[in-house]
Amino acid sequence: KLLLEDIQLLKPTTLMVVPRLLCKIYDQIVSKSSEAGFFWWTLYNMGLNGKLSNLHDNHTVWHETWDNLIFENIKEKLGGRIRYMLCGSAPI
Repeated sequence: KLLLEDIQLLKPTTLMVVPRLLCKIYDQIVSKSSEAGFFWWTLYNMGLNGKLSNLHDNHTVWHETWDNLIFENIKEKLGGRIRYMLCGSAPI
């Protein structure tokens, strides 16, 4: 129950997860973003689309505007130091 709180407290640099945990994290992000109202939800979706476009165009996940504006909060919820996430045990 307290796994995400433990992650935030321990601040790992590498995280090994199963798809179910990734779904849980994703569900919390989507839930919090949609509860924050239409403006925040729209901004979140614009940021996500901007990062995906940047990934396809430049082959990098860093997007200065969206990372600083939106995704820094999500990064901090996961401890702020994660550099790698490994997923195993089932198809994503």
